[in-house]
Amino acid sequence: MYFIYSVVFSLEEAKTLILPELVELTNDEHSRVRLAGLETVVNILSLLDGGSNFVCFTYHVSLCFGVYVNLK
Repeated sequence: MYFIYSVVFSLEEAKTLILPELVELTNDEHSRVRLAGLETVVNILSLLDGGSNFVCFTYHVSLCFGVYVNLK
């Protein structure tokens, strides 16, 4: 099952709330998390310099439902 939702932030909110969190991800112990954080920072910087007053983030969320089976 997939969901798509969007969140809109002002430029100031994006700069003060989102960028610091993403920069923190670049210091994660896992290389995949660091790489994803860095790629996202680079992509967001281009959005922040685009001349708009707002930034919209679209999320694609997949929900996985599983069944736990105890095989003893």
